[in-house]
Amino acid sequence: MAKWASTGLQRHFVQDVVLPHFYFFAPQVYFSEVLIAVTLILGLFSRLGGFVGTLMAINLWLGLYRSPAEWPWTYFFLIIVQITLLVQRPGLSLGLDAILLRHEQESSNRGLWGQLARLLS
Repeated sequence: MAKWASTGLQRHFVQDVVLPHFYFFAPQVYFSEVLIAVTLILGLFSRLGGFVGTLMAINLWLGLYRSPAEWPWTYFFLIIVQITLLVQRPGLSLGLDAILLRHEQESSNRGLWGQLARLLS
């Protein structure tokens, strides 16, 4: 990304902020990737996984857009898939979101937790 980013702003951010502080950013990227995988595999808070996945795919697409060794449409396809997961709410059919929302609808307490679960699921 430091060499092939699509904008100078992203290139300078990677060169001047991310690379000098690599050991600070590396665990954040790792845990973001794990969060995306766990939420989408388990179907638990799948909208959150779709949202974070969309942001990460946009970052990859813009950061590697001009690289001759990369095919930028791969990352664009990832963006489309993540947006589809964000909009379609996939966890409501086979995931844990279905169980969570069913339990939330049966309970009479529809407080902050219920609203948050509905938004993220």
